[in-house]
Formats: sequence, C-alpha cells, structure tokens
Amino acid sequence: MTIPGSEYLTKILHAASQSLLIPDIVGLLFFLVFAFMELGSFVAEMRRRKVIQPVNLLEVIHDVGGVSLWQMRNL
Repeated sequence: MTIPGSEYLTKILHAASQSLLIPDIVGLLFFLVFAFMELGSFVAEMRRRKVIQPVNLLEVIHDVGGVSLWQMRNL
C-alpha cells in the first residue's frame, strides 16, 4: 500500500538532509582546526614552563630573612 504524495515527501526530506550535510562538515573542520591550535598552544606553554629553573627555597629564605643556610638545615 502506497500513500499518495509520499514519494514527494521522501524527495524533500532527502534534499533537506543533503543540503545540511555541507555546513555540518565545514563546522566540524573548523572545530578540528581550533582543537589543533589549542593543542599547539598547550604544548608551547608546557615547553615554556619546563625551561624555567626550579628555585631553591632555602636560598630564597636566606636571601630574604638573613638566616644562614646551616641554621635552616639544622631546624
């Protein structure tokens, strides 16, 4: 049993779904490029933070407070 006009509805729905496919693909490509840019900035930030040398806390306290290093180590 065939419903009259169903083939027109099928063609219209098919055309609508096909016309929405291209904007979806363009949007997904945009988000893919954005994700790679964010990943690159994350890796660059991680590499930049590794370059900074760690600070010796005892030497900082000695420079600020005037306490000798051997006194701090013997606490």
